[in-house]
Amino acid sequence: MRELFFDCGRGISGDMTLGALVDLGVPFGELEQTLSLLPLRGYRLGCSTVHSGGITGTKVTVQLIPSHPDNQRERRYPELLAMIESSTLPPEVIRRAARMLTIQAQASAAAHRILVEAVAFHERGAVDTVVDLVGAAFCLYRLSPDRIRSTPLTDGKGSLLCRCGRIPVPVPAVREITARYALKTRSCDYCGELVTPTGASIAAGCFDAFSDQVPDSFVRRGAGFGDRNREQGGYLLCYLREISDH
Repeated sequence: MRELFFDCGRGISGDMTLGALVDLGVPFGELEQTLSLLPLRGYRLGCSTVHSGGITGTKVTVQLIPSHPDNQRERRYPELLAMIESSTLPPEVIRRAARMLTIQAQASAAAHRILVEAVAFHERGAVDTVVDLVGAAFCLYRLSPDRIRSTPLTDGKGSLLCRCGRIPVPVPAVREITARYALKTRSCDYCGELVTPTGASIAAGCFDAFSDQVPDSFVRRGAGFGDRNREQGGYLLCYLREISDH
């Protein structure tokens, strides 16, 4: 049995997940080609090697082209869902990406007390969210694990400033997701966000079980870096394991 194990001891986000799964062995060119099947333009996907905190890993970046029409307006959840479901992506990728997007939209709707159909993803948020969720769904499809486990999601504390004003950490959408899907969590003393709504959506839509212990044996290890939280490490570790059924 092939197991994919996420170590979320330093948080989880969409870009960290993509970086870790590419670092684990998913060819970046295949990820880029798959994302090009979506009717979404106005961005460039980048991939680089990062060394930080004694760890070497991969950083996948989404760079917006500000002048492109795709980046001039917000997009609502039904439009993004239709974009994914009407694409020529493999059916399993469509199913998983649509589920994760719905999880995130429903959490945002509950947090803001609005209908899920009214949930809007603002400019960069729309591009980032679709790229991260479809990209994660493709990487998991490419790796084809029989089971996905994780350590508890570790988040910081305090508050952060966003378009809506100052909000507490964990942010409301993350609180909604972890409560709805009974995700195992823990907190640390870092003042700031470690688990993003996209990261929590990936966990809720993909993880099968949780374990407090990181595996001590594995076939390959991948590390994915994000843009923030370098004081806490700023990376996600993933392990690919082959486990005997006996």
